[in-house]
Amino acid sequence: MSAGNRDLAPCKPMYRTIVFTSTFPDKWTFDENENPTAPGARELANAIAAKLRCHVQSVSPVQQHEYYGWGFGATTDDSTFYNVLNPGDECYLTVSMNWYALKAILFRHPSNKFAHYCGLIAEVLREIPEISEVRWQANGR
Repeated sequence: MSAGNRDLAPCKPMYRTIVFTSTFPDKWTFDENENPTAPGARELANAIAAKLRCHVQSVSPVQQHEYYGWGFGATTDDSTFYNVLNPGDECYLTVSMNWYALKAILFRHPSNKFAHYCGLIAEVLREIPEISEVRWQANGR
């Protein structure tokens, strides 16, 4: 790897998970063998993405993430974040940011942008009336 390519090497992604409860419907669909084919709470994921659109440059359409959740991307402050909603009795929204060594040099502190976005996500969740008990999951869980 040349010195120039090392600058573009991916660094460990940053991620945090916010936990909350929701009154949105959480109806999963299953195949004939009772394996999940689509998670519940798509309306919840759509509501979060719609509310977030008012605060960031862009939000991608909500798409199924594996068999267990809904995912969507968001771009703000020249940084891209990926969000995965795992619905259930308690809902988990995991926010991640992949960054590169070059980005760390250019932006100096991608962790500041990540912290700002996480604060924005918490604010957005608290703006949705069907969501309550918003709290960040402790690190290491």
